Amino acid sequence: MIKDTMRCMGGLLASPPGSSPAPGFLIGHPRGSGQTPRYRGLASGKEPVDLDEKPEGSTPQWVDLPCGLHGSTEEIARHAHRFQLPARTRGLAVGDLILRADVEGVATLTLNRPKVLNALSPTLFVELREQIDAIAGEEEAIGCVVLRGEGRSFSAGNDLKALQAGEVSPSPDFNAETIEALENLPQPVIASVRGHCFTGALELVLGCDLLICSDTARFADTHGRWGMAPLWGMSQRLPRRVGELAAKDMMWSTRPIGSEEAVRIGLANRSVPDSELDTETAGWAAQIAKSSRFTLRTTKELIAGGRDLPLRDALLYERRESPGAGPDMIERLKDFGK
Repeated sequence: MIKDTMRCMGGLLASPPGSSPAPGFLIGHPRGSGQTPRYRGLASGKEPVDLDEKPEGSTPQWVDLPCGLHGSTEEIARHAHRFQLPARTRGLAVGDLILRADVEGVATLTLNRPKVLNALSPTLFVELREQIDAIAGEEEAIGCVVLRGEGRSFSAGNDLKALQAGEVSPSPDFNAETIEALENLPQPVIASVRGHCFTGALELVLGCDLLICSDTARFADTHGRWGMAPLWGMSQRLPRRVGELAAKDMMWSTRPIGSEEAVRIGLANRSVPDSELDTETAGWAAQIAKSSRFTLRTTKELIAGGRDLPLRDALLYERRESPGAGPDMIERLKDFGK
């Protein structure tokens, strides 16, 4: 049976709009389960059946949706009802709140709640954690990660309406621990920000290594506006990123800052015109992903390990802990001078 935890689809049967469902098969498997793929068959006028193998001679036409990532939510949902998928999959269409797309060693994670400015609900954090945990085990396949938001804003922050509706996290510290898991990924992580990046969203991007923003970006910590105190790392990561003076200003005044100021105080690496954000992000990530996987993860570990040490101790730490040459060094040196 195709389970609620399914995250990959090989394809969905395509039929002309308004036509009756044609015979065909949906390929799926529970992500990370190690189980063999299952095939859900649909014959005209019959109930769906689960099979271990696709019957010989079956030649359905497929919508190309590898891992369910390259078709729109609407396109997936339009066909999924034919196969009587579970409500969790059918209604939200295969990892709907966090989308993942892999291109040449770059994994892009997209917050996918544009109608509510990608507000950070407990369920979104659960899906984000699933993707982070998966990427953590793909050190060789993935060289760089991009975190972005669908639509006109990265994220307006914590979803207070979801909390009011009774939606809860798996544990009290789950969201904070998810940001730590993001921060601890072996791959460099780029936050790509346009529009709002407020409070909880700001805490989320502070778990990323690098940040590029468009000229529409606005960053703010609004805890003080609502009589709240940070729980996801703001009071510790923001001063370390921008300095204590600038961090106190943001945290106490609650004023939004624009892209140019974000670059000036060290919150962002660079700002680009909004129309160029996606292209610039992709190019930057691709450049990083071309670097040695060994070097990327080792230097990230060394930076983290020496961050809180006095300089003399940190230099000794590097000499003691750095392995020096990597397994791909000799092969890469063959291209030296070319």
